[in-house]
Amino acid sequence: MVLKGNPLQIRRFTKRLFLAAVVVGVLQPFLHASLAGAVPGLVANRQILVLAKALFYGFRKGVVDRSRLDSDTSRELTPSMVQREGARLRSFGSPTRFAFLRSEPVGNAAGYDFIITFRTGRILIESIALDASGKIEGIDFRSFVPRRSTV
Repeated sequence: MVLKGNPLQIRRFTKRLFLAAVVVGVLQPFLHASLAGAVPGLVANRQILVLAKALFYGFRKGVVDRSRLDSDTSRELTPSMVQREGARLRSFGSPTRFAFLRSEPVGNAAGYDFIITFRTGRILIESIALDASGKIEGIDFRSFVPRRSTV
């Protein structure tokens, strides 16, 4: 993920995101509705949700719409990186759920996180950061395999 800003703020953001994924992973077997519908107040701008899905499926195909990226992100996101990440994302299979998780400022950008779940139990967090003009200045996919409780 290409993020500009205070490194301490970015580390805190990543730790909170990891904790959110763990909580969702633990609660996943008990959730019957989508996360966005189950938690009051969690709503995503429809255009941002469409963008997040387009990025996810674009990466899976090995194609990224570079017109949506800022110049730094476009330069750092090499074709081979996109191909490797696409292969990794395809290995998870088809998603069973794609939902908005949260948003918060990240440096001078607006950060948006989405949770993507798969039949295998794997959880993927897609994070995107948009600058003031709407250009993508950061993209990240983090995967987790939640531990099942033995209790």
